[in-house]
Amino acid sequence: MLVGGLPGSGKSTLAAPLARELGLPLIWDPQHTQPLGVGPLVEVDTTRPVAIPELAERIRAAVSRAAGQ
Repeated sequence: MLVGGLPGSGKSTLAAPLARELGLPLIWDPQHTQPLGVGPLVEVDTTRPVAIPELAERIRAAVSRAAGQ
């Protein structure tokens, strides 16, 4: 999973709780700043509060749909 965006857009605030919710390790790598094209892209509006459990469910659903193709 890649959490990307402009500076100050909320990446750091979003990444740790989202990784916990999804049961994934949090890996910080400033070298990878663009989508890798290996899975679905889920865009998130970080200009307002993000509900982590609902976002995690959106991601799980997107991954499930992509795996079924």
